[in-house]
Amino acid sequence: MLAATLAAAVLAAPHTAAAETVGTRSQNSSVSMSTTTAHPGETVAFDVTLTNTTAASQYSGLFLWTDASLFDAPGSCTVLSGPAPTCEIDPDGGTLAVEYVCATECRIPANSTARVRLTTTVRQDAQPGTYTLAPSGSVGDHESVFTPGSATFQVTGEADIAVGLTATAPAVPGDTIVYRQTATNNGPATADGTVTTTLSDRTTAVSDLPADCTYDPAGKTVACSFSGLAPTATTSSTFTAKFGVLTVGPLPATATRTSSNPADPDDTNDSAGANCTVVTGLFIRC
Repeated sequence: MLAATLAAAVLAAPHTAAAETVGTRSQNSSVSMSTTTAHPGETVAFDVTLTNTTAASQYSGLFLWTDASLFDAPGSCTVLSGPAPTCEIDPDGGTLAVEYVCATECRIPANSTARVRLTTTVRQDAQPGTYTLAPSGSVGDHESVFTPGSATFQVTGEADIAVGLTATAPAVPGDTIVYRQTATNNGPATADGTVTTTLSDRTTAVSDLPADCTYDPAGKTVACSFSGLAPTATTSSTFTAKFGVLTVGPLPATATRTSSNPADPDDTNDSAGANCTVVTGLFIRC
């Protein structure tokens, strides 16, 4: 008996999306998953189906064995059809179980099918990577032989990239502005990505570009890539934009995270702006 027993909500409407991806099946059972890829903290549902083709009610069960660091306990158990089973998950998350083992009322009746949804979450400290889910079980004396013999589950990390942008006017009257765009990785995973600064449409040229940056003169954009950015680390790219000698008025610029990997969970800090103004002639104020 596993240590943590999940509450079975008989015929309750599930709050988690139906598990549609078949992970593995046998001659008398199957396991479907709501997703095969998830982030730490994300909910995952397993739909377990067990079919009794005999002429008598049967003790039955299905177990999913995996790495102890993958899933959280406890979870929830929702009966979709048939009798209510005992749903369990061990405290370290390494085994998920659906068992029809009581004296009479929770055996699977003759020539019938039972379905249950086991819902859990990926542990917050689960490491990104590929995990194996190995099934085992039986319906009565009929041992389940699964094909494939295991299913895979991918944990993808998250990395919150915060974008910054500053603009520095020349110390003496001139026609250039120095921009510095930054990307700070708030974690928890290491990240790759691109931050793109959209310059004023009055920009005539860009110079002093770092090696990891490119300038698109048509779109007036500077795109800078980064890779292997560790949690808490910041990377910056500095470049110079040039404007026409007759330019007057505002020169807005915006830096935006245009791509990153792994997924960014917070889009509220994905962009930053810097505003400068040409007051008169070549006098620029930022």
